[in-house]
Amino acid sequence: MLAIILPRPHAAKSISVCPQLQPDQCSVPVNNDDQFYSKELLAAVPGFVERTQDLRALTFAGVADQESVEYLRESATCYIHGLFQATAALARSAMELRLRKRIGVLAGSQVGSELQLNELLQRYGERVLSRQGTKRAVMVRVTANQVLHEQGVTASKAMEVLEGARAVILEMK
Repeated sequence: MLAIILPRPHAAKSISVCPQLQPDQCSVPVNNDDQFYSKELLAAVPGFVERTQDLRALTFAGVADQESVEYLRESATCYIHGLFQATAALARSAMELRLRKRIGVLAGSQVGSELQLNELLQRYGERVLSRQGTKRAVMVRVTANQVLHEQGVTASKAMEVLEGARAVILEMK
């Protein structure tokens, strides 16, 4: 049998992985950071489960633009992990990306890339979205701007932004 003999570090606690040898001859350091993060993650699991349940009805099926899907998935992952500001910011990015592409097709790629999001929505929103879709897009933009520049959002508001961005993207097939 092959045994790896490691010196025992003085500063860290250790656990024996080779019970047939002396503890000082065969040990692996146990980093206190590992213990800290393990406890933190285990404590967070009920919240992860609850927020995952919140997302059960939310599907990205029908979203044709794969880049937007990637942003939406990352936004949903942030929601699950309780990162609500990131949820809103990434949902807005997904929506903005799809809007720029769609408006670029209608008005030219230069228009789609040069205008600010609020200008895009004012000038072209109702050409690519219904009135309700435009209102939803404005809500996503305003809320995400607040997150990025002024204040955070609650879990329910982050979910509303994620759902709103998804609905806007789906409307622009």
